[in-house]
Amino acid sequence: MKTIKRIEESRATFSALTLTGDYKKVKLRERIAKSETENVKTFELNVAGYERSCIIMAATTDFDFLLIGKTGMGKSALGNAILKRNRFQSIDSMDSVTTEVQFEYSEYKGQKIKVVDGPGVGDTRLNKPDSLKLVMEQMTKAMAMNPRGYHAFLLVVRYGARFTAEDKDTIELLKSMFGADSVRDYCILAMTHGDNFQRKIESTPGDTFPMWCGRQTGIFQELLKECNNRIVLFDNTTPDEEKRDAQVDKLLGMVSQLPTGKRYTDENFQKAGALREKALVDSKKPIIQEETMQEISLILQKLNDGKNAMSKPQLKVLSERCDKLVKNLKEEDKQTGSLQNLIRDVQKVKNSIDEVILTNFSVRAVEEMNSHVKNLQITFDGILKGSVMLVAGLAIATIAAPLLVVAAPVFLIGYAASKIFKRM
Repeated sequence: MKTIKRIEESRATFSALTLTGDYKKVKLRERIAKSETENVKTFELNVAGYERSCIIMAATTDFDFLLIGKTGMGKSALGNAILKRNRFQSIDSMDSVTTEVQFEYSEYKGQKIKVVDGPGVGDTRLNKPDSLKLVMEQMTKAMAMNPRGYHAFLLVVRYGARFTAEDKDTIELLKSMFGADSVRDYCILAMTHGDNFQRKIESTPGDTFPMWCGRQTGIFQELLKECNNRIVLFDNTTPDEEKRDAQVDKLLGMVSQLPTGKRYTDENFQKAGALREKALVDSKKPIIQEETMQEISLILQKLNDGKNAMSKPQLKVLSERCDKLVKNLKEEDKQTGSLQNLIRDVQKVKNSIDEVILTNFSVRAVEEMNSHVKNLQITFDGILKGSVMLVAGLAIATIAAPLLVVAAPVFLIGYAASKIFKRM
């Protein structure tokens, strides 16, 4: 009897544990489903709020929008969809970039709408300082074209496009142009190619755009969150007039939901001037690093070759070269702080030289200078050895990939600079 009782107790315990395990799994699935549902509900509530705003807007309100986006996202076509007439030239080629700012007007339900089509941003050529400067100049022009400011920046994205680190860099670039809070406070996502989404949901009945947005992850989810789920799906090709109106209505409704309740004005733009300056300096940093590294290398060579035999006049010449280099770096830095570490490295070399001169070649000062020169020279030698090995490897690879030989010198320069000034 005792044995039977123990068996029954064991069965009861096993059943309880099994039920507990199953219960936990069920609860976990429920929590995941609830989280996804809440994301979609939050998105749908925001959309509902925007739609209610469309109803209560005053008929006399006017709207000013600045279109911002990468090339090939359908930016100009979106402008035409908002204006409800073809005024901007749409270019599908990724090789073509809108560099000239254009603007057009339209009247919609008694409301005046102004759309300014800004320059394309986020292209690989923007890594070049001249191209970045051009875009910033055009953005400045866009601000001047609308003295009263903009109700919203329409950040144009394309349905079906994969969001990458490059897109994240584009967002950071926009923040550097318009201010750290510009995306949060003034951006509305305008998603083009809505016709592709419509074709997709035809094969998945019951799916909706808010549900699709709620399922997104990664960079796009972060962007949606920063914009507080302000997004409008645009089908720029639909002939359905009612649908075209609904798209514009939803966009206008979102404007009244923006957190500041004010336009982005030239005053806001001027406050972000320091960020734009820093972005320009950062874009030139690789070139500046390379030129600085070359000059420091030549100075170190002179110090290393001369050792203790150098005279005061010779040392003063090297100190003056360091002074000139520091002065040039400060001018390039434009008080942004981007080149501060580089300036500090050059200053260390100059201080070592000056110490030797001021102490009349004291043993301590000379030893410190020689030690400093030796340490930096070791760094250079290590880079040179690494460069030789890399060149040898590239030479072997030329049979399979000839183009690598062309790219090698450029890569080596950047590699050397990054090793010497790795703290930047």
